[in-house]
Amino acid sequence: MTQEFDLFFKTFLEWCLDLGPALVAGLILSGLIFTFVGDNQNGLFGKLLTIPEDTRKKSFLNSVKVALIGIPLPLCSCSVLPVAQTLRKKGLSQSSISAFLTTTPETSPTSFFLTWAMLGPSMAILRPVASLIMGLTTALVIAFCGRVHANPSDNSVPIDCCSGHCTEIDLATREISWWKKVKKGLKFAFIDVLDDFGYWPLLGLALGAAVAVWVPMGALENASGFWGRVGIIIVSVPIYVCAESSTPLAPGLLAKGLTPGAVFLFLMAGPFSNLSSLLSLKKAFGMRFITIHTGVNTLIALLLSYLVDMLYQYFSWTLLASRAMPEEGQHERSTFLLLVGVIGMGLLLCSSFKAVKKLFSKRHQSNDSCCSG
Repeated sequence: MTQEFDLFFKTFLEWCLDLGPALVAGLILSGLIFTFVGDNQNGLFGKLLTIPEDTRKKSFLNSVKVALIGIPLPLCSCSVLPVAQTLRKKGLSQSSISAFLTTTPETSPTSFFLTWAMLGPSMAILRPVASLIMGLTTALVIAFCGRVHANPSDNSVPIDCCSGHCTEIDLATREISWWKKVKKGLKFAFIDVLDDFGYWPLLGLALGAAVAVWVPMGALENASGFWGRVGIIIVSVPIYVCAESSTPLAPGLLAKGLTPGAVFLFLMAGPFSNLSSLLSLKKAFGMRFITIHTGVNTLIALLLSYLVDMLYQYFSWTLLASRAMPEEGQHERSTFLLLVGVIGMGLLLCSSFKAVKKLFSKRHQSNDSCCSG
């Protein structure tokens, strides 16, 4: 038993150090993207909001633009909701909003680098491509079904649904110098985006390490069938699993028998189907919109999961997880990667500490607000 715990902590530490450089690189890129995309005067959002009203409402090409813009944005499943509400008030069609709500939380620079580090380049590239396919397909279905009832004028979307505080991308950035914009973008990435992660990435790493150590080899082989994949979707609905949080758990699932397609479904199902996001979307856009948006995305993700299995088998793509079993022990790292890995692990620990502190602070305030007599 002691050896198993030693192996668990060793695996956990190895994966933390592996994720560190990817996390730091993703946060830096997130900050730069926020700098040049979030500016409402010169950024892509500004250009998007200057599209004529009739074009914004009718053009499928605009759904493509919105979906492509959403892919690199560093917004999680709940911080994307206030942005979607703002875009809706600006006149964007519901099909465009659905495309944005699909591609944005599924992918981000941080999740891309984390996926590359833990699962390899193939899976890292497949995730944004799949999110684009899902987003555009859902936009087409919503456009085909006609206007979906919604009342976006006064409905407000709750922002405080993450473990950290969710930050709406700044659509009112004033004209400032280039260097100040970069500093603001990096501050957004290393404070706001990191706070959105909370303790979930570390929790995912711990669960992944536990699966790798204590779950028997091949135990999940039967979970890659149709009903196993349906179970993955069902489990993803009631829990909050953002793109960065689910990635650390994937290597352990792969090592114990899940196919790449089943793991892909696990990575894709959580961000668009978690319960907190669905409840917020229902309030803002109506039940019919939620039904179409969630149903089509779920179906396309399920179909794409089988396609991913076929691609991995046909092209013999390699998964990094298959080469990073805990039994292999530590592997060599350069001094630079080790240093960046330690920095990344420190950032995750800091984010987790702040999330736990905020959680207990909320409970304490809640207890204080109750009358005793």
